[in-house]
Amino acid sequence: MDLEKLKTFYVIAQTKSFTKAAEELNLTQPAVSSQISSLEGKYGIKLFERIGRKVYLTKAGEVLLPYAERIIALAEEAKLAITKVKDPTFGKLNFGASMISGIHIIPGILEEFKRKHPNIETHVHITYAYEILNMIEENKIDFGIVDERGTERTKMIFDIQPLVEDKLILAVHPTHKLAKKKRIKIRDLERENLILTEKRSSIRAFFELSLAKKGYILSPFMEFGNVEAVKKMVEKGLGVAVLSRLSIREEVKLGLLKDVGIEDIDTRRFVLLIKRKEKEFFPATKLFIDYLQKKCKKIEP
Repeated sequence: MDLEKLKTFYVIAQTKSFTKAAEELNLTQPAVSSQISSLEGKYGIKLFERIGRKVYLTKAGEVLLPYAERIIALAEEAKLAITKVKDPTFGKLNFGASMISGIHIIPGILEEFKRKHPNIETHVHITYAYEILNMIEENKIDFGIVDERGTERTKMIFDIQPLVEDKLILAVHPTHKLAKKKRIKIRDLERENLILTEKRSSIRAFFELSLAKKGYILSPFMEFGNVEAVKKMVEKGLGVAVLSRLSIREEVKLGLLKDVGIEDIDTRRFVLLIKRKEKEFFPATKLFIDYLQKKCKKIEP
């Protein structure tokens, strides 16, 4: 159905005049008559009847009018919606964040961004890094902010950009004997109660990959489903834990934990911005990513 013909039909119904409709639509009168003839030909029935100098809707025209009004209104709504999508101050963010970034990086940045751009709708999925990667691959989210697992680059469909430098460290209670050291070796952990996050976590995956590269194997004394639980166990003096430095900054500042470096495996990693290589972002998403990158540059490793 031709939207322009419906608009012409609607204006004639309102003005009851082909001439006035032509003036309002900035068309010639023959053009208006041609559009109505075409519409009547499509339906096989007259839509207007002339009485004197005025035109009136036929029964068929009266039936069509409310549908024409709705179609025209929906077309205007669609136009407005597309205009908003093109406007970076409107739109929707749909992205994922893994546990460390989702708890320790994103909230503050997102809170500031939302204050500046309150009309941007936001959907954030907080889950494990590998699940975020799957969601990006399946195009369920536009991008992900994930803690490096060490295996991301095996998927050639991804475009990967480092956002924040992070490091795996040993978290210990301040009174623990290892708290006096600046760095430890893996063999120092062999007699310790080692507490780890579960195997699905990016911290565990990166740590075990780093161990394997050097030929080490360590079995945990305990393992927990999230970082916060692991930190609490260490605070209670129940063991030591390999964690992300970003995840324990507050506890270290408060004197609840002490961070100790690990020197004989690869501990340097990054929080990553990941998207599909061919993915194109709407203006609102580009605006947030630019803001995110600027803010992340100011985060000290």
